[in-house]
Amino acid sequence: MVADSLLGLAISLVDHLGDEAGYARAFNLNRRGLARAYSGQLESAIALLEESLALNRECCEDQDLETSQLTNLGIAYRRQG
Repeated sequence: MVADSLLGLAISLVDHLGDEAGYARAFNLNRRGLARAYSGQLESAIALLEESLALNRECCEDQDLETSQLTNLGIAYRRQG
C-alpha cells in the first residue's frame, strides 16, 4: 500500500525535528493507523493508534490530535466488530 509506505517514511524522518519530533511522530502514527484501518489491517491499526495516543499524552497533550486519535481508534474498533 503506497499510503502506508509514505507514512512510514514520514515517521522515520521526524526524528530530525528536535522538540517537534514527539508531536510529528504521534501525528503520523495516527494517520498511518487510520490508513491501515481502512485497508483492513485492524490489529496493526489499533496498535499504531494506541501508540500514537500514548505518545501524545506523554509529550504533547494536544487535544485536537487526541480527538482525532480517539476518533480513528473508534473507527478501527468498529470495523473490527
